Amino acid sequence: MTHSLHTATAIREETVPGGGHASFILKRGQILRLTDIEGGANVSMMMLNAHEKSERLNLPDTL
Repeated sequence: MTHSLHTATAIREETVPGGGHASFILKRGQILRLTDIEGGANVSMMMLNAHEKSERLNLPDTL
């Protein structure tokens, strides 16, 4: 099953203030979309594989 980013139904929506954080499980096949509604923001993200602890992705302060 293929989803377009523009037609995919949101299963979670959250507003995170500057300096804030969020934590949740993103399952295989789900899409993560980050939207800066005011402009000029960046994100620092760390993702971990819950089933393989040595598999992780760290994206420090990306623009």
